[in-house]
Amino acid sequence: MTLTPKKNEPCLAELEARKKWLADYDKFAQGYSACRFINSFKGREVNNTKSTLIAINEFIQWHDRVCQVDKDVPLA
Repeated sequence: MTLTPKKNEPCLAELEARKKWLADYDKFAQGYSACRFINSFKGREVNNTKSTLIAINEFIQWHDRVCQVDKDVPLA
């Protein structure tokens, strides 16, 4: 029995092609930064519960890591 994808559902070949594209992109993107730090702004004091501040700081750390802000590479 052969399963056919539902309407608007990607087939296995499309998913594999997407995985390959992502892997190629991630490899290429290692040589570039997605943004540069320019300035800091206020806003954390609006809701200063400990859990909120932790979540904000974790997001900032994630953002900076995936955007490679600490690497000396060209801006994409």
